[in-house]
Amino acid sequence: MMIRKGKKLKVTPNIAILLIFAALLLSAFIQYLPFSLVSGSGEEGVRLYYADNMSYTHLSVIRDFNRKYSGRIEIVPIDLPFTKFTTNERKELLARSLRSRNNRLDIFSIDIIWVSRFRSWALPLDSYFSGEKLDGILPEALEQCYLDGNLICMPMYLDIGLLLYRQDILDSLGQSDLEIRTWEQLASMPSGSYVFQGRAYEGLMCNFYDMFSARIKGGSDTRTAMLLTLYYFRDLIRSGVAPEAVLDFDENGSYYYAFDNDIPVFRGWFSQIADKALEEYAPEKFAQLRAGVIPGFENGFSSATWGGWNLMISDQTPHPEEAVLFLEYILSDSIQTRIYDMGHFIPVTRSGYRDLPPEEVEIFDAVFDMGVHRPRQEDYTFLSDQVVSIIHQVLNQRLTPESGAEQLLQLIRWTDGES
Repeated sequence: MMIRKGKKLKVTPNIAILLIFAALLLSAFIQYLPFSLVSGSGEEGVRLYYADNMSYTHLSVIRDFNRKYSGRIEIVPIDLPFTKFTTNERKELLARSLRSRNNRLDIFSIDIIWVSRFRSWALPLDSYFSGEKLDGILPEALEQCYLDGNLICMPMYLDIGLLLYRQDILDSLGQSDLEIRTWEQLASMPSGSYVFQGRAYEGLMCNFYDMFSARIKGGSDTRTAMLLTLYYFRDLIRSGVAPEAVLDFDENGSYYYAFDNDIPVFRGWFSQIADKALEEYAPEKFAQLRAGVIPGFENGFSSATWGGWNLMISDQTPHPEEAVLFLEYILSDSIQTRIYDMGHFIPVTRSGYRDLPPEEVEIFDAVFDMGVHRPRQEDYTFLSDQVVSIIHQVLNQRLTPESGAEQLLQLIRWTDGES
């Protein structure tokens, strides 16, 4: 099924130094804001500082919230753009800033898999959200907001992996209707046909998990699924279908390379269909993108890794009620519809799908059938850095797939049935 565009680390010492420097800058920025602007509630009302990747969609929502609550609440955005920070870098940047335990950061977004990492800085939300408010949220989104039975954060939007195709290139190759349905079909493509995110960071885990989880669905045991998936991605590079350069790519690096080198197919996310930064990088090429689901296997089993972002309120905020009001606003019908229309972010509320045309409902039915979450384990965010390092070493042939599989099996509980 094709998804049409709508109208509408391995951490080197240099990168580590940059991360520490960036964290210090963020902490300093927040720490030295005038206290009255942060915690005061005078004529200007309460100001809440909110850290996120501030896309056009985010800024539009913030602008309208501030207009609605003018004189009472103002959301002040702190931009942590995907164009400058990978998910791993953003995770460490936020963690270093929050350790200072000041009250200068009120709301921040976290990857849906980070809940356990940030729980110690989170305001518990059970007393603010219950009953009807929670019933309206999709279980695929809400289940990632709980830890040990406690509501730690609230979802903002979901995202899911997919393939992006350059229609102009496929037309020139006489393959206008190409849709890669199976991993076997992808592996048989000509040299230089495919790009994915192969750097040692969480994006590599998402690529890996697309295939691994499909093998589990198909009945493979964990060890076999692990080994075959490692072999597949290693051989995708060895055969030249994916260039060796993918080993250095995060999300943006892979997209820019794909545009610059006219790669016909690359792995991306549902929200990339409306990514303004990507569109600005290469407007004419961006206009040629179409999207399709992640491949499966000839036996019919397929899966795609869920992504998305949750909103967490700092336990140090002096204004929890106002921060909760902003989260409620994000979950309102009109805003969930807008973030889909503007940013192609997948709504997290049932009402967000109420007015969609039938063809888009069909797309989401297929997407939700395929969606899988990464392993739910309390220490996952600490172990994932080791996981992606091992996968990366297999891809660059410093480890054999057998050795990599043995190490990975010791690190993480990969399926619910493992102890």
